[in-house]
Amino acid sequence: MNKHCIEGTEPLNNLKHVLKIMRITLFFLFCGVLFMQASDSFAQEFTFNLKSASIKEVCREIERNSDFIFVFSDNSEKMIDKKVNVDANAKDVSEILDVIFSNTGLTYKVLDKQIVVYESKGASPFKEIERTVSTNIQQQTGKQITGRIVDAQGESIIGANIVEAGTTNGTVTDIDGNFSLNVANNASITISYIGFLSQTVNTTGRTSFDIVLQEDTKALDEVVVIGYGTRQRRSITGAVDQVVSDMFENRPVSNAMQALQGASANLIIQQRNMNPNDNAMSINIRGISTMGNNDPLVVIDGLISSTNTLNNMNPNDIENVSVLKDAGSAAIYGSRSANGVILVTTKKGVRAVKPNVTLNSMVGYQNPHILFQPVEGWQNAMYRNQANMNVGSAPAFTPAQIRDLYEHQSEEYWYFNRIMQKGLHQNYNLNVSGGGENTTYMVSAGYLNQESNFVGDFGMERYNFR
Repeated sequence: MNKHCIEGTEPLNNLKHVLKIMRITLFFLFCGVLFMQASDSFAQEFTFNLKSASIKEVCREIERNSDFIFVFSDNSEKMIDKKVNVDANAKDVSEILDVIFSNTGLTYKVLDKQIVVYESKGASPFKEIERTVSTNIQQQTGKQITGRIVDAQGESIIGANIVEAGTTNGTVTDIDGNFSLNVANNASITISYIGFLSQTVNTTGRTSFDIVLQEDTKALDEVVVIGYGTRQRRSITGAVDQVVSDMFENRPVSNAMQALQGASANLIIQQRNMNPNDNAMSINIRGISTMGNNDPLVVIDGLISSTNTLNNMNPNDIENVSVLKDAGSAAIYGSRSANGVILVTTKKGVRAVKPNVTLNSMVGYQNPHILFQPVEGWQNAMYRNQANMNVGSAPAFTPAQIRDLYEHQSEEYWYFNRIMQKGLHQNYNLNVSGGGENTTYMVSAGYLNQESNFVGDFGMERYNFR
């Protein structure tokens, strides 16, 4: 049986076939153009011959014959003057750079039309991995110890700290005083708790421990100044903390408020600015409790005073400071103690003691340069471009602008240096104390000279005599 085409059908099928071929051809042509544009910057070939030329001169030659721009890091500046020989014949940029940077300690990275040259680090990542694995294996070797912590009466101590000596590996006891901890085979553990003496126990050859902590009677017998006079700490039920004179004498500060920073729990002191002439501090106990004034009541030797008076005192004249934090311990002062009370006791003479002369001096300077690290202009431009690209925005700086910033980086100046300076700090204190059978005396004099870190006449000079 013979098959025949209906008239007009065969040309229509041929037309569809031709259109299909044209679509496929256009698709491959489009892909070819796209890939040619994407690889154009890397496929550009160079031909030149340079003898005894520096690496920097070779990079300049590549820039003159292409759209590439080289950016050098600070640590590579001293290496780009090395002399090299380049004989390039139809070679792309990566082949040339691989040759001139070999055995120089430099490497590069191509970012579109920018080529960043920087010093390569010689550390092998495989060595770091090996070291990490070795450390993990050492940490896994050890043993598990268990035990119970009690006091002298056999009562469980809840929340006692157990720490492996020389490490940060530790735990705390549960409600029954029990603990469990993984330690090294020959490790020692340190047990500590507030109001008890710390103990160090060697765990060699043992895995179970029953430990009895002894009370710190020295801390309990400490005499603390409160609103009603003085009491032993063991008889105090309120929240009272005491800061002794050693805290003031051994700190490089210019006033008593700064010396109290970090000395007592929940006593929050913040410096408002760096000007020595304006040392007004923000102070509160246990946080802010009102929208008004949150300053605690300051009492100096039984007299109601203010934070400004405490700020102007010579820290060397202070014997101790008691911080009354709750209503029970500060109730004698009534509503004035709503924000807490700071009781200051100054030094006095001692009966039947020969004259005692004490001279303290401190000289130093404050350097504000440690507070910042400037970024160069071209680096800032590159970071800005990278930030924009990370969020899908257009770069803010063109390669030519970045290159211009790099070439003129010597003209940049960090103006912070013109308003800040080193400040000399001098502090001298002389104290003479003693007493006879019926009398006591104490004479003190102090001199403070603190220059400001701001350029200009902003320093502070203070004389104290008592």
